[in-house]
Amino acid sequence: MIAWKEGYFMFDESLESAMQKISLWYDVSVEYQDEAIKTIPVLATITRDSNISKVLRILEMTKKVKFKLDGRSIKVVRFK
Repeated sequence: MIAWKEGYFMFDESLESAMQKISLWYDVSVEYQDEAIKTIPVLATITRDSNISKVLRILEMTKKVKFKLDGRSIKVVRFK
């Protein structure tokens, strides 16, 4: 299956790489609390027709990061 042709994000990569795809798809900028967060592995398949809040909630299920959405900007912070 070619995920993007079928309407899915298919992540099996670093958080930074996944967030680059999300950034392009939803036209948002991404900031990281620290550089180490960027290397957290992400494994997920999410439909591209989901709104950005739903996508971020799904990624938060890792219990490793949280997202703060402010307009067209996302801040990625460590889960506490």
